[in-house]
Amino acid sequence: MSAGVIYERLAVVGCGLIGFLDDYLIIRRGKNLGLRAREKLAGQIVVALLFAGWYYWADPSGRG
Repeated sequence: MSAGVIYERLAVVGCGLIGFLDDYLIIRRGKNLGLRAREKLAGQIVVALLFAGWYYWADPSGRG
């Protein structure tokens, strides 16, 4: 399995964790009050930036 596939899977897991946190907060609070859209978007941007930075610094040639 190439490094690129591993990085992509970790990015998907990161976004999945954001969704899990959103669902967990809904269940915990007993209302439909999970993360706000702005908070979800911010989390996804952070995951994307971490993914892009990690991918770039781990393999700057871009070959994956």
